[in-house]
Amino acid sequence: AAGSPQSQHAQSAPLTANALTLAPKQFVATRAVENGVYLLSVSYAGERFGSSVACPPWIGDVPGLAAPLAAASLGTAEGVLPLVVEPRHLEAVRRAFPYRRDVHPRLRAPPAQGDRRLQRERRVGGEGVGGET
Repeated sequence: AAGSPQSQHAQSAPLTANALTLAPKQFVATRAVENGVYLLSVSYAGERFGSSVACPPWIGDVPGLAAPLAAASLGTAEGVLPLVVEPRHLEAVRRAFPYRRDVHPRLRAPPAQGDRRLQRERRVGGEGVGGET
């Protein structure tokens, strides 16, 4: 039957090399954005490999930055894929999208000894790790 699930499945497009290389790019971009970090993922070059990706901590426009951030990829080509870490980009992303602050206080890592700024934030933000205040 034309409307049956079997006929719809049979008509779906086959996986292509472009579809297969899209998945690693999406995975790397998702991990970079959800953690607010730069991420570099490397792979062998070649027809059955490739998809090395350099990804910033956000994809697109970021308030406070003149140009949108974008990931770079080599595809299947052999080459060099530089990843320039820009501290001001990282700061702008984390300022614009502060979702990392939403972590439960008990899940936060204890501040490094002598880091007064983090200790002060911990006191202001609530209970610390293991019941510390």
